[in-house]
Amino acid sequence: MTAAIASVSPNELADWLEDLEEIALIDVREQGDYAQGHLLFASSLPLSRLELMVERAIPRKSTRIVLCDQGDGDLVVRAAVVLSQMGYTNLYQLAGGVVAWSDAGYRTFSGIYVPSKAFGEIVEHYYDTPNIDPDALARMVQSGDNVKIFDCRPKLEFRRMSIPGAVNCPGGELLLRLPEILPSRETVVVVNCAGRTRSILGAQTLINGGISNPVMALRNGTMGWQLAGYEVDRARDNVVSMPGKAGQAQAKDLAQAWAEREAVRSISWDTYLRMGQDADRTTYLFDVRDIEEYQAGTPEGAVLAPAGQLVQATDSYVGTLKSRIVVFDDKKVRAIMAATWLAKAGRDEVYILTDAPHEVCHAPATGPIGPAPVISQDRVMSPSKLAAQLDDGSVWLLDLATSPEFLNGHIAGAHFCIRSRMMNALSKLDPEKDIVLTSPDGVLAAWALPEVAAVWPRRVHLLSGGTQGWQLSGMALDKGFQETLEPPTDLWHTPSSEFGGGKAAMAEYIEWETGLIPKLKGEPGLRFRLPY
Repeated sequence: MTAAIASVSPNELADWLEDLEEIALIDVREQGDYAQGHLLFASSLPLSRLELMVERAIPRKSTRIVLCDQGDGDLVVRAAVVLSQMGYTNLYQLAGGVVAWSDAGYRTFSGIYVPSKAFGEIVEHYYDTPNIDPDALARMVQSGDNVKIFDCRPKLEFRRMSIPGAVNCPGGELLLRLPEILPSRETVVVVNCAGRTRSILGAQTLINGGISNPVMALRNGTMGWQLAGYEVDRARDNVVSMPGKAGQAQAKDLAQAWAEREAVRSISWDTYLRMGQDADRTTYLFDVRDIEEYQAGTPEGAVLAPAGQLVQATDSYVGTLKSRIVVFDDKKVRAIMAATWLAKAGRDEVYILTDAPHEVCHAPATGPIGPAPVISQDRVMSPSKLAAQLDDGSVWLLDLATSPEFLNGHIAGAHFCIRSRMMNALSKLDPEKDIVLTSPDGVLAAWALPEVAAVWPRRVHLLSGGTQGWQLSGMALDKGFQETLEPPTDLWHTPSSEFGGGKAAMAEYIEWETGLIPKLKGEPGLRFRLPY
């Protein structure tokens, strides 16, 4: 099957980024390739996971969508088929891809979440956000000074690695949770993340929100801490609790005063519903609280996007540029934080939802909105049958997990592979064996099964329940990165991760991040509201 897709030149795309009509610019390469060089406002929606991601990122099916790849067009053509089958109707491709964009004189940017990363640097430049270097912080801690360290990353990142003595409080929660627990106005508050962006935005949130304490960002975060020769802790779960009613009221007063100074806009539930009826505009609704609150009850149609993550990785949530964004928080504080920074980052229409009916959320917080494809039962293999066939060597087991997921737990004998490169993976296998596909929950494997079955000469099966089903049946997983058909280039790997490159990569990352501002001049579509 083919899909109708027109071409747009680099100059035409630059004009489209500057006009007033909504546009989604989608890079369909693997994130690891994307991170080597991409258009500034391109969102990473890899072909391998397109069905899992696109309906949350681009909910309006008639959105003007421009697809790009490195330049040969193969991935774009395949992505256009997927999107057409899902009902997207307004598809274009960037002629010549990223190579042509660069050849036309426009910049490409390495890394991920680059607009948000650049915005963090601009925030520090504009506000002169106070910071403290690792050596100075270490001296304060060793001297017993009145200092508290708050790690503003999500819980899982904090658990993976943290500064000794730090307490976890995700960035969107800082202004809500800290006022109640700070011992005195003299307590020095230090905010850290892995690198720079969330530290800067977290510290400046507290300052702009009216915290009277001295507040500083830890310069270069945990990477800077490690580069200075200090150790980090692992597997800690020390999290700042939700404040009581008095603490919530105090935080709300601070946040409301900030919102009034910044003229943050609010809308009612009825106004939001009317916005959603506009066939020519996209209106996102994000629940910016934590996952437990979201699952307990959220407005209908809301997508989970914790406030700190929404601000620091906006392009992973908002695929459509020049769209409307509505944020919800029944305590208001986190919504004010998110709305204020999103507006300053150039999102023209950002609103706080003032009231909304709640309902228990039965939808998953992430992943596809629509149902998984239906696979006939004769194509579904039970864990016990797979175990027997692995023992006798009669099948190939291909795992479509991400590289970190595979590293941290996979079925013994499984081969890591990347869906968009499946033909290359299959060429390395003996065609006299059947294939069984798995992924963490089996959904991605179900999407891939028809593609593999169309080219593989023998039977292709889906593991029932995916790798999670294997575990639930009582069977163990292996760890490590053996039996791989592809290198782990599916993702960009943070420097401190198993695939990340260690201290040399940390130093390179910090140099990259601090060098972003000079590269922004003249960039098509740039709408930051802070001078730089």
